[in-house]
Amino acid sequence: MKPRYYLLLSLFIFSFSCNKEDDFYKDVVIETDKEKYSTKENVLIKVSNNYADEISYYKCSSYDGIPPSVLKYSNNEWTGFWGPICNGYSSWCCNGLDAKEIYLDTLNLNFEKGIYRIEYSFIIKHGEGYHSFYSNEFQIE
Repeated sequence: MKPRYYLLLSLFIFSFSCNKEDDFYKDVVIETDKEKYSTKENVLIKVSNNYADEISYYKCSSYDGIPPSVLKYSNNEWTGFWGPICNGYSSWCCNGLDAKEIYLDTLNLNFEKGIYRIEYSFIIKHGEGYHSFYSNEFQIE
């Protein structure tokens, strides 16, 4: 085989392996119950762990459950809108969400009008850092 074919074959294999790695981090699904809410409505969230193993999250002292970060779309970028404040003394790593488990939560916040999404961070593979997972976008009217 000519050297350029080796190069093309190597690039093909490399791109395929990168896609497989990216696909690995898609098995946490975060959904809200609706796409549009009023400013006074609660946002219902469903987090599904579709991995075959438990995934881990940081246990925040001031939040009962898996701590979310609420992001608002403003000026063409996502910025932090709300998140629980965790102190270092009563917060710890790690609690777990079992394989195939579904976690339900309700956000009762004073939302402003705008477009939002919710971020959760999980450790998928032991020994690795946190990976961010995002909900669908939703609008507060």
